[in-house]
Formats: sequence, structure tokens, C-alpha cells
Amino acid sequence: MDVDRDNPWARRFGRRQATRSRDYEPATARGIARHGVLSGLALLERLAGRLDGALRLPRIQILLLHHLFDDEVPRFVSLIKSLARHHALPSYDEATERIAAGSIERPTVVFTFDDGRHSCLRAGRILAEHGARACFFVCPSIIGERNEERIRSFCLDRLHYPPVPFLDWPDLEELLRLGHCVGNHTVHHANLARISSEQATEEIAGAKAALERRLGPVRHFAWPYGGYVNMTPDAVRAVFEAGHATCASAVRGCHWPGTGLVTNPVCLHRDNIVAAWPIAHSLHFLAASARRCDRSTGAWPPGWTAEWPGGRPTEDARART
Repeated sequence: MDVDRDNPWARRFGRRQATRSRDYEPATARGIARHGVLSGLALLERLAGRLDGALRLPRIQILLLHHLFDDEVPRFVSLIKSLARHHALPSYDEATERIAAGSIERPTVVFTFDDGRHSCLRAGRILAEHGARACFFVCPSIIGERNEERIRSFCLDRLHYPPVPFLDWPDLEELLRLGHCVGNHTVHHANLARISSEQATEEIAGAKAALERRLGPVRHFAWPYGGYVNMTPDAVRAVFEAGHATCASAVRGCHWPGTGLVTNPVCLHRDNIVAAWPIAHSLHFLAASARRCDRSTGAWPPGWTAEWPGGRPTEDARART
């Protein structure tokens, strides 16, 4: 991609940085119509008892966010308080260990943030104030970057979003002190399905080594872009060979009791939400995901070999033996 010519964000923003959620999701007629439909659906579900019923199901649901601008803070705080009424809010370490063990006894939500934007520090402080913990997946190549041109290129070319500042090493150290964890998101936010296996291994293992030199052990990995089309079986193997305990997608879905008994290591699912959304909209998507999930959530795609270090084959792999 030619950043300046082909990227619509480059044309819209030029050299300005995003400072509010509206910079990411500007108001459009389609967006306004979608807002009305979602509000109506959420209201009907609540009146029918379907929303609360789904949210009270025993499961572990991993939320995926990317930023927290100033104008998103009030709704983010309200969302945390709303979820805390009926959900456990454990650390990412505890949640993923429970998923792997299949030990899920109550409704549980855990937060994650991808890419390492500087606004994640605000999110980490707020979560800690409310007794919640998160995992922040970062790319070491952009940590502490001050050069505006490099930031702009990374955001437009790698993230496909407007330019924003990024976390620095002291920020990540503060997140660790607050009880959060830091995870690996590759060196350069690489699409691992579009590079060679050797390059993918360098992106995965190189990022882990860079993070551990400054922060200590890094146990968790989430692949950029998050779809199965953005990952390969060889890259997953590289994740576990590098010593990670978990590997997370951005595929919607939650984990039910017994998930880890289907395949271990598990393919972690995460539900993308935006803090600026009305709480009713976020809860609608979480409830819909909860209703769709079953014990098979966490299995890798058919045809993928899941005989990775320290794990056991998926049902798909066992069927072929």
C-alpha cells in the first residue's frame, strides 16, 4: 500500500493526530441508522429478558479494545460498573488458565487492548481503580517512538487508522505495577499470513525477546488483524515454540465450561467493542456472542494441525489419526 495515495485516512487527516473517538468513526447516515437499529434490538432483548439471561451464562468472555480517548471515558467507566454487577473481572492470566482447564463456573469478563496506543495507559489506570485487570498487546518497534513521520506511517500502513501517540517503556512498567500484563503483538504489527514462515518466526520470537529484555516474562500472544485469514498453522507453531502460553484471535466468541477439553492449547476468541458505543450496544453484542458459543469454541480451524509444543491435537486432528 502507498500510504499517502491509497489510504483514505491519509487523505482525511494529513499530518493531524486523532484526539477523539469521532476521528475513528465519523458520523454518517449509515452509522446513524445502524445506531437506531441496535438501540431498538437491545431494548427489545432486555424487555424480553433475553439480554440478561445470556449475560448470566457461565462463560469467560474476552473483550478486545484498541483505544480510550477522553470522550470515551464516561461510557467506559459505566460499562465496567455494569459488567461488574454480574461478572467476575479476573486477570488475563487467571482467565486463560481457567479456559485451558475448562474450569468456568460463573459469568466472567476480561479486558484486552491491542496495538499499544498511549490512551491505553488511561484505560489501565481506570480498570485498576475498579478492581479489573487487562492484557495489553504491543509491538516493540513502535514503543516510545517520537518521530511523527514514523508514527504516521505505522498507523496508516500497519493499523489502517489515523495517527496517535504510543506507549513508552515507563508506561508499560506502570501497567505492570497496576497488576496488568503485557503481551506480544509481533514486532511490526505484521500480517503473518502474508509473509514467509521464517519472517513470521522473526516477528513473533523477536518481539517476545525485545519485550522480555525490558519487562520480564511475556506469556501471551495475539496476532495482528485477528482473523484466521491473517494467521497460518506454521505461525501458530512458532508462537508456542517461542514459549508463549496462549494465542489469541480477534474472532468473536466466548469460552464455555469444558472449552479447554476440546483443544489445548486453545485458540482464544475475543469480542471487539468500542468504548464510545452506548452500553446497550456493547451488551447486545456480548449477549449475542454468548448465545452462539458452545464447547467447540477454542478449537482451531478444520485442517489445521494443533499438535503444537506442550499441547494435544484438536478433535479435527484426532479424527485423521
